[in-house]
Amino acid sequence: KTRGTQPPSNEHVEVLAELGRSCSNQNKYEDAEKYYKEAVTVCRKFTGGTTSATNHYDVLALLIFTLIDERKLTAACNLTKKEYMSKTPDKQNETLAAIAKKLEECNRADLAKQLRGAK
Repeated sequence: KTRGTQPPSNEHVEVLAELGRSCSNQNKYEDAEKYYKEAVTVCRKFTGGTTSATNHYDVLALLIFTLIDERKLTAACNLTKKEYMSKTPDKQNETLAAIAKKLEECNRADLAKQLRGAK
């Protein structure tokens, strides 16, 4: 964690995102979720958004995919609706489609349909 009054650096977000990816790759989804949530918080403080500048990770999308991997499907869908439905549709269509596809792969076409219908 950063100390003092300086805003966190973008590299801090990148480290948290990479730790989340590493945990996710090892099927340690709870740990990944923790790192992604912290990365979202830091990224919002630093940039006001959820995309880190260095690698253009959308740490919010990584968090949502991790929730799906954890089978927290309703939570993933609700977070997607809350965070992506208010954004510019053109920019978010690709992310929404990817999340909906992953929900379908988990046999939750009902949740995927909600996301597709919300565009």
